[in-house]
Amino acid sequence: MFTLDAYRLAGEQGAPPRDKVDAEHDVNGIATSDRYYLRSAIEVIAQWGKKDAFGEYVLALRPDHFDKRISLQRSAFTFHVPARPRLDPAKLECVREFFIPREAKGSIRQELGLLGIDDFSIFGDLDHLAQRLKSAYLK
Repeated sequence: MFTLDAYRLAGEQGAPPRDKVDAEHDVNGIATSDRYYLRSAIEVIAQWGKKDAFGEYVLALRPDHFDKRISLQRSAFTFHVPARPRLDPAKLECVREFFIPREAKGSIRQELGLLGIDDFSIFGDLDHLAQRLKSAYLK
């Protein structure tokens, strides 16, 4: 599993700080669909553009909440360009990798349940509500 400090990502990739670039070249912070850099990259994809037409930085991205599931999961992503297909935790301090032992899964799931985080709080549909009710009342 990986964690990412999105506010340090741009600087650790060598991107200039926000106050040193115009809006078209800003890759700092967390982007949304109105970020020029992201829209330009998507345009390259949509037009089957060449790899060198992309920018050179990975963006932290928060999608528009047009879907209930995206809102419930508080989804966040990274948008990668051909020059940087992955974020390497060995080279970037803002990326951390950690492993959760298989035998810890049950206790972690139980602790998350006590905090109100379960399949229903993540997916928000009737199937997962039924699952929550079964696990709560059919013991």
